[in-house]
Amino acid sequence: MNIKVSVGKKSTTIRWQYLGEQKFLRLLGLVSAQYSTAKKVIITMGCDGKIRQLGLDGEQISEFSFCNSDHCRFYTLAASIVSELGVCAVMGHTPELNGERFWQHEIDFEKKELGPPVSKWR
Repeated sequence: MNIKVSVGKKSTTIRWQYLGEQKFLRLLGLVSAQYSTAKKVIITMGCDGKIRQLGLDGEQISEFSFCNSDHCRFYTLAASIVSELGVCAVMGHTPELNGERFWQHEIDFEKKELGPPVSKWR
C-alpha cells in the first residue's frame, strides 16, 4: 500500500487509495505513517504523543499516548521485520544510548504501550 505524507505548517495530511477511492486524514503537528502489511492497518505516530491504528477505510481502531520527553523523542515510523506489527517507532535518545542516538521501539496496541529500545536504527 502506498501512503503519501504531506507535512504543512500546522498539520500533516496522510493520503492512500482504498477500494478505488482516495482516502485522507489530517492530523495536527508533525506525523509519520506506515502501512502494516502483517495487520492490514495504517499506523500513525506524531509529536503530539499519540500512536494511532487506522483501518484502511480511515476509521480509527485504537489510540494510545506515549512519553515524548527531552531524553527520548519521536523521530519517525519504520518498517520492521522483527515485530509482530511489522512497524516500529524510531526514537531519538539524548544523551545517546550505548553510543547510538536512534533506536527502534516496538509498538504494542494490546498493552497500549511503546516498548523499550530493541535495536539500533540505521
